[in-house]
Amino acid sequence: MAVYLSVIRVEGNEVQLLGARASRGAPALVEALEAVAEHDTPEQREEALRATVESLLGQMKTRPLAFVLCLPAHRVVTRLIRVPFKGRSQVAQAVPVELEPHLPFPVDELALDFTVVRPLEDETEVLAFGMRQNALDERMAPLVELEASPEAAIPDTAGLTALWLAVHRRTRDAAVVVHLCQESCVFTFLKDRKICFTRAIPMTGADAVASPEAFARELRNTMRSLALARKGDPEPDRIYLTGLPDGHPVAAELERTLGLPVTTEMMIRSVRGVRRLAADREDALWFNRWEPLVGAAIAASGGDAAINLIRGAQAGRMIIPSVISHALFSACLGLVAVMLWGLSYHVALQRLELERSLLDSQAEKVSEEILRLADEGLGEDVTTVPFFDPPLLDVLNDLSGRIPPKSATVMEIRLAPPGTPGAWISVTGETGDASQFNHIMEQLQGATLYKVSPDASVKMQGERTIFRVRLFRPNQEISSNEQS
Repeated sequence: MAVYLSVIRVEGNEVQLLGARASRGAPALVEALEAVAEHDTPEQREEALRATVESLLGQMKTRPLAFVLCLPAHRVVTRLIRVPFKGRSQVAQAVPVELEPHLPFPVDELALDFTVVRPLEDETEVLAFGMRQNALDERMAPLVELEASPEAAIPDTAGLTALWLAVHRRTRDAAVVVHLCQESCVFTFLKDRKICFTRAIPMTGADAVASPEAFARELRNTMRSLALARKGDPEPDRIYLTGLPDGHPVAAELERTLGLPVTTEMMIRSVRGVRRLAADREDALWFNRWEPLVGAAIAASGGDAAINLIRGAQAGRMIIPSVISHALFSACLGLVAVMLWGLSYHVALQRLELERSLLDSQAEKVSEEILRLADEGLGEDVTTVPFFDPPLLDVLNDLSGRIPPKSATVMEIRLAPPGTPGAWISVTGETGDASQFNHIMEQLQGATLYKVSPDASVKMQGERTIFRVRLFRPNQEISSNEQS
């Protein structure tokens, strides 16, 4: 999965910004911008750099997924050390302790990361990379202020190596690769597609071309240091020189001096989208002008030679793969959620279809039953009286209006079952005045929903008058008073 990254490199007053679609393989270059921070006094440099970075970020056509900071190789400390432990966690804890004697300042002030070179019998050989934390913070400050905080800080050495390995995909043999850059030359020894030894040679690429004899001496001294540090490794049979076009005359000069074949190459020519790089002259792209940034995008995506001085811990070195993994996990989680929603919708639809089928079946049975009853008719023992009774709620509402609570208290309303001879409804209540009862009877006589039996039962208990009134259906004959 390719992700869009922006790589920023600041060295001196020059700011470079590169946008690339990166993956573990060779990236695709999308845009490349550069500018010089103009200022008159050293005090104005910080504000000039911030304004330049802001201007370049404003010219970007696409907002990146993440920002990556590229660090010049000659600003980064590298040491090949051995720690008396095995296992990633133990090695990670021991590296700062073993590295401190090699530093002119406390190791706590160092932004540190490392790569395991090879396990030995009772120890582990690691290549440590570090930069003073305050220097790293100074480079990150304008980016943080502009809300473009880098997720990774990758040295040129790691970026150049990552790009070289992407160009030479099938190479696993030991190789000496020297990168000619604008500020320095980077010597690397690779084996099994890992950086096993590196040194920043204090010569610019232009100086190396102008003085091949002095450059050859530096290479010879560096290879002696390599032989001492990596005893048992075979001697190199070829030197790869990047940053110069194929067949450059300096290669012949170095071959004659070192006695080894020298191959020159321009790695940027293998990058897709290289035509987007504006170059007035062919040599404007010499000395790995953009290669460290392209390689940093590869390293940040989890490719070979991944070093990150922001994270420091090897177990969580690259943030970009975790972003990709998180994006893939979120996408898969969303897909699972959609699938579960679809499944639940399908189950609910099937359940509704089943319920609809059951209701249709029951409705069909009811329709058949209605047709059968219509054909058979009602039996003689089936009474239809309840179907013609006035609605009970209307009757109760009428009673509440004719027996107001102020006049009497209704204690009981009894409804006779269908088919029961005698009164339909009996109402029992009490009132504090006999004259109130007479008024209630007059009100009940005017009802149309029922008939009132005139022979109401009345009992006097002190000041209270208890009465029982029988109500009949409108079409029912009033019978004599029966026992309650």
